Amino acid sequence: MKQYKITMKEVGTERPLESFYFGDVSREYLIDFYGLKQPDIEWYNIEEVTE
Repeated sequence: MKQYKITMKEVGTERPLESFYFGDVSREYLIDFYGLKQPDIEWYNIEEVTE
């Protein structure tokens, strides 16, 4: 199972938010799931965590 770290910066907040997602999903799924294309998101980063 894959693990992803999602970092996103919302409009009007000083600090980016971090979230983790566990599952075998696509990058497009994560963008849709977290609503990262919405106008209140300034930027985002999705990285696959490997340990």
